[in-house]
Order: sequence, then structure tokens, then C-alpha cells
Amino acid sequence: MTRGGSRVGNPAGPLYKENAMSEPTYPVYRILARWIEDMKPNYNAAPWQTEGVPAGKIRNSTSHTIMFREEPTMDGVFEDAERWWAQFQPTRNGAADAIIIAIFVERETWCLGWFNHWTFDVGQTDQEALASFEVFVARKKDFNHQNPRIVNGLTVPAHVLMGAEDRWRWSGKADDDQDTPPPCRCKWCKEQGRIRINH
Repeated sequence: MTRGGSRVGNPAGPLYKENAMSEPTYPVYRILARWIEDMKPNYNAAPWQTEGVPAGKIRNSTSHTIMFREEPTMDGVFEDAERWWAQFQPTRNGAADAIIIAIFVERETWCLGWFNHWTFDVGQTDQEALASFEVFVARKKDFNHQNPRIVNGLTVPAHVLMGAEDRWRWSGKADDDQDTPPPCRCKWCKEQGRIRINH
């Protein structure tokens, strides 16, 4: 496995001069992984996936964000990324030759997951967590409006919200996996010391 990393984005501090609610912000990193894996039969690979790799193999990649309670060292960020990769790799058809890249993104109050955002549970009430998330979403929507990004001729958001723009999507989960009103305080969230809002 190869490591690569940098502190880009806004290493000097929060993206916004001041959080209106004076909430704590936490360091957020993007973890990118790129690797070569076995191609599934009848898979319609894009040219970038097959160029320069052996027959029957393809390139693949993914990324996610992680937020730390305390400022980590780059070694600490990579240790976390490598634990994630050790769990993820077996799901990827003989994945090998991984390159893991860690990039500092910003200091923020909430972190993007897969169709959810989460923050650390520091004793917030449900109402405080919802108010905080509402401010976060409004701030990111404003940021996206002020900083349009063009990809292949299309305007795409600089900060992906994955549906968080629509408050009616917000929900939590009960321990039996049934939807509940937000925020989520399920057993898993409690074990992680997190508060989550699914959307």
C-alpha cells in the first residue's frame, strides 16, 4: 500500500470566519483510495479503468470524509485510513496495489457520511443538534451558491449535501433499524460518541 498526503483546502482554520452558534469545529480529512481489482464478467469498463492494466483487471477508486475529535498527526490519519482499508479491501474483487491519499479539507461542525452527516456528541440536546445542522446546511448551500464548480459543462456543488437540503428527509434510526425523528441516537451512534442525521 502506498501513502500520499497533504494539507490542502484551508489549513489555517475554519472555512468561515466565525460559527454563528460558537460551536466547536473539528478537523475533517478526505481519504481517497485507488487500486486495481479483478474485472467482473461482462463488466462494461470505462477506458480509464483498463488503460495500462493487465487483461482482466480494472482500476477503481472511492473516497470518504472523516472527522477527528482532536487534531491528528498525518500518521494518525493514515492509521485510521489503513484500518478502514483493511475492512473495505476484502469486498473489492481481489483489490491490490492500493494508493491511499489523505487531504485536509477544513474544520467544521458536521461530517458527511453516506447519505448522512454526523458530529460528536458533546451533550447537545436534540433541539441543539437540529439547530446546529440547519445552520451547517444553510452555510454549505450558501458556499455552493457563491462557489459554483463546472464539471463536463455542468454546475455541480462544491460541497455535496446528499439530500440534506431537504429537511423532510432528515431522520434517525432506532436500534431495530426503524426510522425515527432526527437526530439519530441509536446504539451504534452512542458507541461511537456521535450524533447523526440521515437524509
